[in-house]
Amino acid sequence: MNVIWSDEAKVNRFGSDGKSYAWKVLGKPLKKHQVRETMKHGVGCIMVWSCISWYGPGYIVDVGKCMTKDVYLEVLQDDFMKSLAWYMEERGKSTKQFIFMQDNHPKHTAKVIPK
Repeated sequence: MNVIWSDEAKVNRFGSDGKSYAWKVLGKPLKKHQVRETMKHGVGCIMVWSCISWYGPGYIVDVGKCMTKDVYLEVLQDDFMKSLAWYMEERGKSTKQFIFMQDNHPKHTAKVIPK
């Protein structure tokens, strides 16, 4: 069996928007590498979806600001099917020889999403 792994990711233009930590010597000013600059209005990120298998990466898709169950369904029907067709064409495999894996996020398991 051949596994196709799939997920979406937020890619920031200006580094992580999560927590970060730095060591500082008491009584000394902060150094440049200890300060993170910020951008107003949250500009500079995209949400992308893609898949990957032993045979390489699938199509990468800009899904906009947020992946909803409806956007996910559209991605599966269009971009995943293109990736699957490419895997089958390149390797001469049938759809029954692939297992599709995702992380069971609620949008991935909604009723509108085919099993």
